[in-house]
Amino acid sequence: AVILAFALAAVWTRVAPAFPYPVLTRFAALGVGSHLVLDLLTPRGTPLFWPLSPRQFALSWAGDTDPWLWGILAAGLAAAWAWPVRGIGMARGALAAAAAYVVFCGMARATAISRFEDAVIRLGGRPVRSEAYPRYLDPARWNVVTFGTERCWQGFVNAFGGIEGRVRTYFTPPLPARFDSAFTRAYLAWARAPVARQLAGAGLREVALYDLRFLGGPEGVPHVVRIVDEGGGHVRHEWVPSSMTRTPDADQEYELGK
Repeated sequence: AVILAFALAAVWTRVAPAFPYPVLTRFAALGVGSHLVLDLLTPRGTPLFWPLSPRQFALSWAGDTDPWLWGILAAGLAAAWAWPVRGIGMARGALAAAAAYVVFCGMARATAISRFEDAVIRLGGRPVRSEAYPRYLDPARWNVVTFGTERCWQGFVNAFGGIEGRVRTYFTPPLPARFDSAFTRAYLAWARAPVARQLAGAGLREVALYDLRFLGGPEGVPHVVRIVDEGGGHVRHEWVPSSMTRTPDADQEYELGK
């Protein structure tokens, strides 16, 4: 980020020579820094300390390409361009509106988690931690996953209306040693809500790994990987196209209503 800020400033000194290099460097640093902040708001997150650490940090307050957030920022830029006399006020107003929207999303997320944990407790579960991931185009609706010691619960929750549909339970035993590989360990470290499902008709030598945070999209379930034990300590993996995947079968389902 630091290197990119200095590089961008060096380029813009040729495009806009009227601005001093230190001023352009500060603007470039703000631009790169805001990119990291926006990434941090998404479920995918960003590796803030790369290359020292590959760990992803994520708040999951807004979608990866949240059209409402981007629309607010774009409207502020367009208004500032159209009315340059009031450009600074337009830009500040857009930033304030974007910040208010993000805070609203964070509050809706906390409410959805609280509602879902109450439902899990009613089912006899003991929540250890919970995460919620935004649904596209609707900051009030969330995909919530609550983790226990040996299982997790997943459901879709409207922060202002309650649980939508069924609560699914997935048992999460350790993956058998025959599927262990560098790739499998990396996937399980990257996934925020990993579950392994035995593939129908594939026997005990094949398993599919899912990340429950991506459930509920119209395009299927992305980032599903098929792990095959080829024997002799050899493990093969292949990505499954999202168009060929669906919500993994749960071990149990409960109909709670709102």
